[in-house]
Amino acid sequence: MVVAVIILIIIAIFVIIAALEWLLRSWWLILPVGFAIVYLWGKITQRSSVSYSEWLEKLRIPAQKVDEHAGNGSVVMYVLKLSSGRYYVGLVRNQKKGSFTDRMTKHFNGIGAKFIKKYRPVEIRNVYVSELLKSYKSDDAGWKKAEQYEDALTIKMMREYGVKKVRGGHFSRVSHIKNESELYAFGWNPHKIHDTNPRHNEIFQELESFVDIIPSVHLEQYEGKITLDAEEKAAQQGDIEAQMRLASMYETGSNVPKDRTRALHWLTEASKQGGDLILQYNMAQTYMDSNSKNYNEDKVIQLMHNIAWHGYAGAQHSLGELYQRKGDTESLENAAHWFHKAAEQGSVHSQYNLALLYQRGEGVPRNLNHAEYWFARSKEGTSEVMIGGGR
Repeated sequence: MVVAVIILIIIAIFVIIAALEWLLRSWWLILPVGFAIVYLWGKITQRSSVSYSEWLEKLRIPAQKVDEHAGNGSVVMYVLKLSSGRYYVGLVRNQKKGSFTDRMTKHFNGIGAKFIKKYRPVEIRNVYVSELLKSYKSDDAGWKKAEQYEDALTIKMMREYGVKKVRGGHFSRVSHIKNESELYAFGWNPHKIHDTNPRHNEIFQELESFVDIIPSVHLEQYEGKITLDAEEKAAQQGDIEAQMRLASMYETGSNVPKDRTRALHWLTEASKQGGDLILQYNMAQTYMDSNSKNYNEDKVIQLMHNIAWHGYAGAQHSLGELYQRKGDTESLENAAHWFHKAAEQGSVHSQYNLALLYQRGEGVPRNLNHAEYWFARSKEGTSEVMIGGGR
């Protein structure tokens, strides 16, 4: 065995020497061969030079439609899904018609962050608008505030998909090692599921108010392409995407007569499976107005319970409020249960409400020590904020 290894080493040495001798004799070939390799590699890896209209045919969402929904003069935050399971979070001032489209044109032609050049965009995944973003459109200080939301969404997605797979905001270096250095420099720990920084807590809570306008754009894309019967059939077979589309269609009256009862039904069916909890919660909140003509308390509680059960803190707090509103002994016990769930995940409103229940002895045995504890947690705002799931 040893002899065989020695022989192989000697052969390898002779091969290397022969190769070096050949290179020395043929040095004039090195330069053109090198150029040829670089040229061919560039051809293999270069971005497509197709027009933007051709790109749009490959996109799941046309950017022009997003421009129409986002409106002019607002700040828009977006998430691109890239190749190899990567994601990119960005901000754009939609100052004039076409600003968002212009940005997407550049991204889909490989212009922009190095991460986008390395991993080509395959679809526009989310486009977030918010009254908070609209209020930060005019000055540099406002833009910096908007960048904090961009950073927070980037962190949230890093915790969901991994630091290596997400870039955005101040954390856009291609090297994940350098990127992690930037993260820690800004006071973020992307490996922790929870965050204990009070300022970060506030930003994450404000993020919950952001609305993804992509579902509305999706509805327009399906117009004339998917029949209502086909959507109903898919939804009845458990297709969560079809269920969510039907909920949006009946809620907005898009291509169908507006019917909030049917919208609530399909949203409830989708919420049983999990899915996009933030979108479901945002839609569910529109049904919580007890003064509404078609308000159905039991159905709203069931819907919010489904979302809360999947671990979304906002829904857990809202469910607690719904039970608290009923006021009977059993409902107050349920309210305390869900306030406690949300309080443990960092909802300062739930912490405060839970403290009141302990102080009054409603739904829980009266305990002033527990009340003082939760009042303190609520006041300090240093509790952990939910980023992922958990039941």
